[in-house]
Amino acid sequence: MHLSKSECARFYLIFDALISFVNLKLSIVQGMSFPVDCLEDLEDVGKVRNALWSDDALIDEFVSNNPSGLSLSDLELAKSWKHRVGGVFIVERHLKKHSIFIGEDDKVYGVEGLVTPLPVLIPNVPTFLKTFLIPFEDRIIYDGLVNSYPITFGRNSRGGFKDTYVRAKKANQIIDSFAYPPLSKAKPKRLALV
Repeated sequence: MHLSKSECARFYLIFDALISFVNLKLSIVQGMSFPVDCLEDLEDVGKVRNALWSDDALIDEFVSNNPSGLSLSDLELAKSWKHRVGGVFIVERHLKKHSIFIGEDDKVYGVEGLVTPLPVLIPNVPTFLKTFLIPFEDRIIYDGLVNSYPITFGRNSRGGFKDTYVRAKKANQIIDSFAYPPLSKAKPKRLALV
């Protein structure tokens, strides 16, 4: 239901490199250091992340330049993040395999956690939150940043969320991976950021 330690280390290696690249390129937050360990820095990371997700050309440039010297498989994973879904979601329930996120368009996603299992991170469901869902190989994770809102749902709302989940389950329409084409096998060039 969440990434292994090695998968988490890989995610943060790529994500931190990408966020650092975008921050240096766009000069969003002065003096930001990586990896980010402090909760105070998460707001700054959120600013850079929002700039990143608003322009896929940044991912293309990162992959093309490979400033951190990542492997081809790591670059493929970074490029796959162009196939993301962002917005507000209802976390409807936690299952053994993943947690159920319902999007604004009533699409239902099976999402796994990063370091912390989602039932620990989001113990009370249903919960209303804002995040970005991204691929991690053949699974879906969130990008590490979540804004949750303290909203209490009535019985009718909870019943509606459950109905949406049950319909998706019966129709085998729970999305638990994003398909994306792999990069070419050409060796990426490596450029240093100055």
